[in-house]
Amino acid sequence: FSRKNVTTSNIVGVIEGEGPNADETIVIGGHYDHLGYGGYGSNAPGRREVHNGADDNATGTEAVVELARMFAKRGKAPGRRLVFVCFSAEEMGLLGAQHYVKEPLFPLEDTVAMVNFDMIGWLRDDKLTVFNWNSCAEFDPILTNANEQMKLDLVKPPSGFAGSDHLPFFQRNIPVMFMHTGLTSTYHTPEDDFETLDCDGALKVIEFTEGVIDGIAKLDNKPQFVGQQSARRV
Repeated sequence: FSRKNVTTSNIVGVIEGEGPNADETIVIGGHYDHLGYGGYGSNAPGRREVHNGADDNATGTEAVVELARMFAKRGKAPGRRLVFVCFSAEEMGLLGAQHYVKEPLFPLEDTVAMVNFDMIGWLRDDKLTVFNWNSCAEFDPILTNANEQMKLDLVKPPSGFAGSDHLPFFQRNIPVMFMHTGLTSTYHTPEDDFETLDCDGALKVIEFTEGVIDGIAKLDNKPQFVGQQSARRV
């Protein structure tokens, strides 16, 4: 056996809040790593080719960056602090997200929610799956209000999902939501490239989630974590 150590980094941006809940934090995240030349984790075994990961997870990375831009250009501070994180090493076992919850930029006890994006580039028939929507009672009406204009077909599975960067937050009793447009035939293959993406659909997801984050930021009281009975992983 040989062991190779690699140093990598999470990338973080912050918009400070204003008002009575300004010291509470909402984390908006998505991972920016992928599989490199394939190998472990690839669904194209034996093909040593660049896996660009356009859907998984350049789309989620772009959602984080675009939402940061959208909120920053408003000129008015949100009701709670927004922390935008592009996580590293998700494909190696959620390592970037695990590191953040071990050494958070702001206290976890004041972190009221985490919204995660992983693969939002294939919006088919306007169906957006929102995992872990029931990790607190306040999320469901917020989703409904945010969807009044977008009119997405929201799929809300009763059980959670454990295979992405929201999991370390969930394990620390922080309400989470995971935005996802579904697995595809290009998942973890060299074919997951820009030409396959529905960019207009990804923008719909981003604009919808802007309303969701607004709803959380404007809550008078801290949302209360309730968890779920089970969570699945793929």
